[in-house]
Amino acid sequence: MVYWLGDAECHQLSERSYYLNDNQMPFCARDLGLFAGIAVGFGIATFYRFKVKPWVFLIAVLPLGIDGGIQAVPSYESSNPLRLGTGILAGIGLALLLSEFIFVLGQDISEAKTKG
Repeated sequence: MVYWLGDAECHQLSERSYYLNDNQMPFCARDLGLFAGIAVGFGIATFYRFKVKPWVFLIAVLPLGIDGGIQAVPSYESSNPLRLGTGILAGIGLALLLSEFIFVLGQDISEAKTKG
């Protein structure tokens, strides 16, 4: 099932993936970082509430965009640790931003129920 999701979602280039017991992971290093960052971000948001502004998310995603964009230059090839790190940072930013939206949406729904 996990490898099916990897086939559907990820390019799975072998040079951009990690290996576990000589088996290629179903997702590339950047996607693995995104998923790990999302898990960490929602874990943080479970215990601490941050009022995250959209520009914070943009700052968190900027390194991923720069690293991914620069790879279009033929003479530059990013490393898996850098891909993983930028993915983690972007994933944390995404999760914190989404958790703020979910919190505000929940407040709006609660207020609407009490008024109605």
